[in-house]
Amino acid sequence: KHGIDVYMTWINRCWEIGINPWISLRMNDCHPLCKNQFNSNKDFLVKALENGWTLGSDYGYYHTCLDYSVPEVREHFLSDIKEQMQRYNVCGLELDFLREYNCFKYLTADMEECRKIMTGFVREVKAILLDAEKIHGHKIKLMIRLPRDIEHCLYYGFDPVAMASEGLIDTLVTSSRFSGSESGINVDEWRE
Repeated sequence: KHGIDVYMTWINRCWEIGINPWISLRMNDCHPLCKNQFNSNKDFLVKALENGWTLGSDYGYYHTCLDYSVPEVREHFLSDIKEQMQRYNVCGLELDFLREYNCFKYLTADMEECRKIMTGFVREVKAILLDAEKIHGHKIKLMIRLPRDIEHCLYYGFDPVAMASEGLIDTLVTSSRFSGSESGINVDEWRE
């Protein structure tokens, strides 16, 4: 309304006081749309619902989660990420897939193909970051937030081992969906 880019102000101030600014994006938040709520993705979510780009009624609470097997869904996020990374000079980008990790129709989809799609999506995000590094003149790291164990990730269409092996991600944050810490995560299985 007043022409102030609040995020730019915050990011610039972080640099000034020695804090490394990052952008964190929830990659599939599925809260129900309310008539008067503010949601920067509201128009796209309405379009996705109209076009059947969500998981649908078989997925209960998660029925409005976006289906990443749909190219338009991936392109929506890639476009947003590109805009943010070109506009804002940050140290890194976090893709938070714990809100929500239901990105594919896992009841019926070929999950091996879904894992390839998601790894391809992360590959495209990494390419956007490499381009942004040229604009801002420094490395921009990629962090991804995923469920707590490999089997869980694979079941829902993520292959963090392939992503790490290919050098697509700099940091992997594993956690349960709601709890703040989970001391029982077996990090040794991630190293194998």
